[in-house]
Amino acid sequence: MSNIPKHFEDVILLHNAKIRVSGLGEDHAWMTFNRRSGLVERVGKSGEAWPGSVEDIPADRRIDCAQRRVLPGLHESHLHVLEYAEELRALNLQGCSSIPELVSRIASYSAQHPTDPWIVGKGWEQDLVGRYPTKEDLDLGCADRPVFLWRVCHHAAVVNSLALSLAGITSETKDPPGGTIVRNPSDAKPTGLLLEYGLNLVKRFIPPTNSSFKMECLERAFQILLQNGVTSAHACEENSWNEFCQLADSGRLPLRIFFSAFHLPLTPGNFPLPGEQHGPLLSCDRVKLFADGALGASTAALSLPYCGTCDHGTFLQTPEELKDKIEEVTSSGYRLEIHVIGDQATHVVLDSLEQVKVTAEKRPILTHCQILREDLLPRMKSLGVVANIQPQFVNTDARWIKEKLHPSLLDYAYPWKTLLDHGVPCAGGSDAPIEAPAPLIGMYDAIFRQYGDRQKGSTSVFRPEECLTFNQALDLYTRGGAYATMKEAELGQLLPGYQADFIILDTDVCLDTADLLTAKVLEVYVAGVKRL
Repeated sequence: MSNIPKHFEDVILLHNAKIRVSGLGEDHAWMTFNRRSGLVERVGKSGEAWPGSVEDIPADRRIDCAQRRVLPGLHESHLHVLEYAEELRALNLQGCSSIPELVSRIASYSAQHPTDPWIVGKGWEQDLVGRYPTKEDLDLGCADRPVFLWRVCHHAAVVNSLALSLAGITSETKDPPGGTIVRNPSDAKPTGLLLEYGLNLVKRFIPPTNSSFKMECLERAFQILLQNGVTSAHACEENSWNEFCQLADSGRLPLRIFFSAFHLPLTPGNFPLPGEQHGPLLSCDRVKLFADGALGASTAALSLPYCGTCDHGTFLQTPEELKDKIEEVTSSGYRLEIHVIGDQATHVVLDSLEQVKVTAEKRPILTHCQILREDLLPRMKSLGVVANIQPQFVNTDARWIKEKLHPSLLDYAYPWKTLLDHGVPCAGGSDAPIEAPAPLIGMYDAIFRQYGDRQKGSTSVFRPEECLTFNQALDLYTRGGAYATMKEAELGQLLPGYQADFIILDTDVCLDTADLLTAKVLEVYVAGVKRL
């Protein structure tokens, strides 16, 4: 050991590997990184020597990959970590195919959780169960406790009669700004269905969780993220900054968290300061706003009405209110992240960004960007917009999207390749708990754009002209995610001077991209430290 050159005392050698250093496409065979600094020092291709020999590195600091695939650490560029973790124990209604099945699941869950003060569930879809559920349906499953069931998109929910009663909602209750209480046309009585900010009328009565439970949930979610190869999570959260800080300060944060705080508004409390950082892994530089709703709930704001209706969707605030919030957020020192799904919502947001003079170097993030128009693309590029996209939505939404949208809007539906071709940088996420926080599956969906059952090899492809290459898909979850955080000079690639964030897979997904569905993450390193 005393003969080891001083330079190699903190070096770890990863060798006998297939290392994709970035989405640029070249493979390397070995890499060294410094366990103290956490930075990559050198990378080399097969046949290229590194300045030393394998024997210079003790066996416990050599990682023999046995020719396995190594990728840069993956970014989950949009998810709700705490909400995802809390919903792991909620009533799961995904795949529910009828109202009787929904009622049965409610009753079964209620019997299994007799002490829960509320029954909270998630994941129903009206096109799968046959229609929108009603309070009467939920009463059949559980009438003696309040029930609150999120639609899969989280922009609509249905509640039972007791929940409506506790919230004081009657036929006389007015719709809140940006929200809707859906009513029977015959007598104006609430059906139990709530849209957008109408959800808050009931949601505020659900007992809040305490800080200890939040941290327990977060730690559970962190492990799932690591198992999916996530080394950087862009977490959109509310009322949980203090819990993230406690975990970071106590060394219990195993991956990078780029916190995006919900606009509540900007008041002291469980809320980060602009640029606040705790240790090397937790930081916040942006605040999240909402412009419109979601397609599945018919609340995304569109330039043309939903098929068979006069409804253009829902703006969650007026253009003037949106502009004021953008001005407030930017003048307070935060970057912007704005939820936009419909093309008209994007149009209004771009107008506001131009009016407030948000400059391109601020890289405002528009999250989702599911329906766009040709005229919006050059404006997005000019404003430096980062499109934060969710490829997994294609697999879910393409089953019904053609029945919901005017045909001309489909020309720029989920236009990932078009965005890249127009020079708009893109980052990939899942919007978990809406989809699974699994970037490898997101890459698969970006490449194949299939809808239906992935495992059965569906041949239905939604707008195949928008399919991405493997390297483009990898970039969404590596360099694209790093760019969204303004960390592209240190994250997203495995090059000298970059953070040693990387994952080792059991399968060479570069050789057969279909293996993205089944590949297992064997090891995860963040800043050169093994986390999984």
